[in-house]
Amino acid sequence: RYAEELESFVGYPTHLSALKIPAILIITVVLISQLLPATPILVLIAISALLVTCSVLVLRHGMTASIQQLQKYVSGGLPKIVNELCLFLAAGVLAGGISALITHGVFENPFDQFNAITAAEVLAIMLLCAFCGIHPIIMISSFAPMIMTLNPDPNLLAATFLFAWHLGTCSNPLSGTNLVFQGRYGIAGWKLAFWNWPYAIVMLVIGAAWLQIVAQAFP
Repeated sequence: RYAEELESFVGYPTHLSALKIPAILIITVVLISQLLPATPILVLIAISALLVTCSVLVLRHGMTASIQQLQKYVSGGLPKIVNELCLFLAAGVLAGGISALITHGVFENPFDQFNAITAAEVLAIMLLCAFCGIHPIIMISSFAPMIMTLNPDPNLLAATFLFAWHLGTCSNPLSGTNLVFQGRYGIAGWKLAFWNWPYAIVMLVIGAAWLQIVAQAFP
């Protein structure tokens, strides 16, 4: 159906230089966390993101141009991501509400432990919800308060949510990625999601096996 478009499509360029900033950010967070071990990791990530961004701008464009670019982004760029900001804020409110319900006994936690089997079950449920159009961040915000009460292994929890985010994004007809492709190429979001479902199901099996390995590596 899209033979002509396919012939003219050259792909998306991927090169090592695109990984420089993320690598610098990771190294910065790790170093600062060693210097300030009592500081919450979210605070360190937020500070490091601003620090790395401003430093790179100054090194590339100088102080005056960097200030002008930051002012332009704050006044023009930030308002354009208001929808994403509202989504993340709503997810935070949802997570806080579920946590309060569990703490006060209004809502019973359906999980009594968090092991490899539980992680695979959570991943499967989140993927099923993604098929139905529920954003991965909403599912993560819903499951995190339940799982955190079980004192889970952070490595297993992080691996579970990482798989859920990746598979949920590519298989969700309403995800930002699929909506971008829909707007750019005129392909319906549900078609893109449907095409990715076989991949998501195969990766679900691989992800469940990997979670078992992670659980064994970090008992």
